Amino acid sequence: MSKNNFLQKFTLIYFAMIATITFFGLAVYFLCQNGMAGSTDDHFVKQLSDALAIVVPLFFIAAHFVFRSMVKRINLSLDLEQKLVGYGVALLVRSAFLEVPGLLISVMALLTGRVSVLLLLPLVVITFIVLRPKAVSIASDLNLSIQEKESLEI
Repeated sequence: MSKNNFLQKFTLIYFAMIATITFFGLAVYFLCQNGMAGSTDDHFVKQLSDALAIVVPLFFIAAHFVFRSMVKRINLSLDLEQKLVGYGVALLVRSAFLEVPGLLISVMALLTGRVSVLLLLPLVVITFIVLRPKAVSIASDLNLSIQEKESLEI
């Protein structure tokens, strides 16, 4: 992967994931509003609510720690392009961990018919936007030299 278009590619991937979560959430919202989704089993709804309350924070925490662990394992003596390959893998893993809660929120709303659950989706979208790859964060995470920082920002 070329260092010149690394940021462009990963920013595109992040925004594609945001679009997936958002459009799926909108589809679920319209299905729920039209009465085409939901369960009347209160026990089932309670179980899903409890599971979601555990899974969402767990995946956010896991995204952070798995990403940090993967970045720490990148050999800093490699050239910039090789570092970016390892960093790209770490970004993909983190984004997958962040995408799961967004999809689960929509699935829960679909299965239960409770659209109020979809109010959690903006939290996932904002997290994606805040954590999108930026030259500054890459330089900081990988301890890049001044020369490497400059070539990354081109």
